[in-house]
Amino acid sequence: MDFKALYARKLLGSVRSYAVLSSKGGVGKTTAAAVLSLLLARRGLRVGLVDADLTNSTAHVVLGVEAGRASIEEGKGFRPLEVSGVKLVTPVIFTRDNPLALRGSSATEALKELLVAAEWGELDVLILDMPPGLKDEALEVMGLGARGLVISTQEPLSLYSVSKALSLFKKEGLRAVGVVENMGRGGPLLREEAERLGFRHLGVIGFDEGLSSALGRAERLLETRFAREAERMLDDILSL
Repeated sequence: MDFKALYARKLLGSVRSYAVLSSKGGVGKTTAAAVLSLLLARRGLRVGLVDADLTNSTAHVVLGVEAGRASIEEGKGFRPLEVSGVKLVTPVIFTRDNPLALRGSSATEALKELLVAAEWGELDVLILDMPPGLKDEALEVMGLGARGLVISTQEPLSLYSVSKALSLFKKEGLRAVGVVENMGRGGPLLREEAERLGFRHLGVIGFDEGLSSALGRAERLLETRFAREAERMLDDILSL
């Protein structure tokens, strides 16, 4: 194993680390990762958030952080951006919102580089906002010790793809704490599928009409219905 992988394993194993995943796009994964980070920080925990969606990074947009404002010192790594007690590491620190065309091993190496080069200081929890789908980056960080937290909806395509994702985690022995249902409609299908495969259904976040107007304002996000309903799941997530 190379140095970066060894360091990443040490980091992910030394704190509670969660890879926030979705088997398809458009289910609110990045918003969930950002809001969970803010909620944990509000509890007084030292929280890091990594935007691991290297080709389409948007966590800084959700949190209202301007791109390209980190302090970078040659040979000494770089300091994460900070907002409302959350230390944010995102590719836009380097790309200044220009798109990246990374594939396969190039993406996983870039992600490990972000983890290794960041000056995290002391952390209690590390959240990784993964790209949608079962890409190499997600399997890599889960293989290095991060717990998977799956965000899904009850929309048929999402149910179909999340079933495949959970089946793969089970087959590969990867640790997932469970499934969160976003934009929930109260039906049993996602819960039944998760439990059939041996994973916990952690709760439901209903559709929040006011969420879009809060994006980009961290403190406002904490006042949303989305945040209130996500907070009910925190103890269960931290216990796993």
